[in-house]
Amino acid sequence: MLFLGSSVLFCLASSLVKYECDRIDPLHLVVGRFAVGAFLMLALHGAGRIVMRFGNKRLLLVRGLAGGLAIYLNFVLIQRMGLAKSTMLLFLYPFFASILGVVLLRERFPLVNLVAILIAGYGLILLVGGSGQLLDAWTAFGIDEGLAVFAALLSGVVVITIRKLHDTDNSWTIYCAQCLVGLVLFAPLAGWKSWSGTGFDVGMMILIGVVATVGQLMMTEGFRYLPVRVGSLMGMTDPMFAYLAGLVLFREPVTLMAVVGAIMILLSCGMVLAWRK
Repeated sequence: MLFLGSSVLFCLASSLVKYECDRIDPLHLVVGRFAVGAFLMLALHGAGRIVMRFGNKRLLLVRGLAGGLAIYLNFVLIQRMGLAKSTMLLFLYPFFASILGVVLLRERFPLVNLVAILIAGYGLILLVGGSGQLLDAWTAFGIDEGLAVFAALLSGVVVITIRKLHDTDNSWTIYCAQCLVGLVLFAPLAGWKSWSGTGFDVGMMILIGVVATVGQLMMTEGFRYLPVRVGSLMGMTDPMFAYLAGLVLFREPVTLMAVVGAIMILLSCGMVLAWRK
């Protein structure tokens, strides 16, 4: 349920980002998200509602750098490619996370998980290409698509670091460190960009920050209870929600093959959960 809830919230946050990117620069949006997240965590810590202790500072820095850059690229690509396609390409990250989970964390990799990843991967090909042919899926591959794959790799690194950080740090600390590192990365750059927004845009930035914070904490906490390979596959429901949001809210084109691809992704998640029981 944690991963399902985080997928819904991430989709809502991405939809709000898509709307706002037509009004203000993505740099301002990403700084707003990190600022709200850091404020919420520090305020709760100061009020004694949560406890944060920064344990593995080196790994927290790696998580912050990789996650901050991945989030910024995601915002930029939502603006340039559209919500559906950018989100689908970003969520190639389970392929990287699953492999890194085996290599770095020595997690088991049974045959059923390999089959599930293959099914999910073909589902993504259907979502991107439509015909089921890999070449068709990458026909329009360009700089933006390359950046999306790079963001997916960074997101895979984030998943691995979150899993490892749970040995020394709690979810609050991990997310707060992400926000603080992100602010250090992007606040100076945003200062060079002229602000063209209004009070309405400030309110939207706060809303994006709150929704993203809750979704991120749900995902981070979920990795405490599930192996990387399971959590990553559960997170692959996000492209389905993104496609629905693109269809309903932004009228982005959706094909029958895209629906089939979404069903295949859900099937792969069900296989992994059935094996886990």
